[in-house]
Amino acid sequence: MSRDAHERGEYPVVFFRTCPSCKQNYQDDVESMLVKAELEFVEREYKNNHLLYIDALKERIDTLDFDEQYRPEGEVGTYSRSNEYLEKAKKHFKLAKNRYEVLEGEEINVMAMDRKIRTIVAKLSGTEPELNMAEEILFWRQRYNESIMRYGENDIFTLDNGIELAETLHGADHTIEAERFLTTLAQKCRLVHGIEHNVTKEVLSVREDIMLRKVYLSTGSGVFQALRYVNDGERIVLQGPLPECPDDERNADIEKTLTIDCKDAIPLKGTPVVVHSMRLRSISHLNGKIGDIRAYSNDDGLFEVHFEEEGLGPTKVKLENVRILFGLL
Repeated sequence: MSRDAHERGEYPVVFFRTCPSCKQNYQDDVESMLVKAELEFVEREYKNNHLLYIDALKERIDTLDFDEQYRPEGEVGTYSRSNEYLEKAKKHFKLAKNRYEVLEGEEINVMAMDRKIRTIVAKLSGTEPELNMAEEILFWRQRYNESIMRYGENDIFTLDNGIELAETLHGADHTIEAERFLTTLAQKCRLVHGIEHNVTKEVLSVREDIMLRKVYLSTGSGVFQALRYVNDGERIVLQGPLPECPDDERNADIEKTLTIDCKDAIPLKGTPVVVHSMRLRSISHLNGKIGDIRAYSNDDGLFEVHFEEEGLGPTKVKLENVRILFGLL
């Protein structure tokens, strides 16, 4: 039974989900058959109850993979994601979207259905779905806020959505906002769930990854972790190289620590920086302001910095006028 339906206490078809003898949920092919029957039942008997119909659609989509007609020969209960499955799922997502559109206050779910439909269309065409990062941030921000309203700010479901929001912000190079948000989230997790809880560990792990400051060398010899400045900011201490794939484990045996001139360490996009030594009167007010690097031009060697402070527009800055921000105040 879906969480929404369960909390509303309005689902009249529990016998489609649970064996009356052993009181256990049905599994695999039996579950798939009965969820399909449930959708047909709700469609027939409760066709004007949009939320009930959407709940049944969700259950049907979750069990499509167990249908034999969508399963590769010889495989049982696997996520085949065949074209037949994708077409069927796309149809159900469109039906769910249509129902959400007639309900008030369901804009976030309309967006969710749109995202799923776009993903399926891309997969059917053999391509990866194109992400609009502004839309992704809006989606996860709204989803997180909706979770707070429905379940409370300390609920595991809410915290999971918060982690998704932070990772989306970081993926869009909004690192400062992501780091501040995760710091607040970590404090809540520690106080409410404890340091050993999985959600606390996940928040701290994601925060640790986001706080990693990375540069690549002007010589082109890989990406390194920036540790600190020395010699009054003239030189920088690095460790690495880091794995090419971010998901790979770091290998301490091949990493080394080196100190190089700052002009030879190029911060990656998304790196938090503080602007300094801007002498032109028109931009000197930016000295001491912090922001994220959102773009870098190889042609003129300028970084595009987006500032945290409201009212400050993006500005192109030379490498000599930015310093990596290792800790947010």
